[in-house]
Amino acid sequence: MKAQKSVEIKQTWYECPFARFKTKDRDILIRHIIIHHTISEPFFACPYCDFEGIHVLVESHILEKHTKSIKFLKERHMCPICDFETKTRDDLVNHIDVSHQFKQTIS
Repeated sequence: MKAQKSVEIKQTWYECPFARFKTKDRDILIRHIIIHHTISEPFFACPYCDFEGIHVLVESHILEKHTKSIKFLKERHMCPICDFETKTRDDLVNHIDVSHQFKQTIS
């Protein structure tokens, strides 16, 4: 019988800065923080449909659900959170990641 080799895959963990909670899924961490740590944060509405949530969820929703259709409707890509606009989707995604998203905690 041949011995099987085990392959170890290193995965990134996302940690809550407010509690002893960690997960491998960034979206689960965001939802945890929203449910347990941001009771009074205001809700925002998606400008393209009836989706509502705190700004982190709304911007993720817009990028996931509306960016392709928006690309054909507009020459410029506008940030849903601030006045930033750009000609490329990649620049918009980078702007949102740098300026508005939760930062990954390295453990």
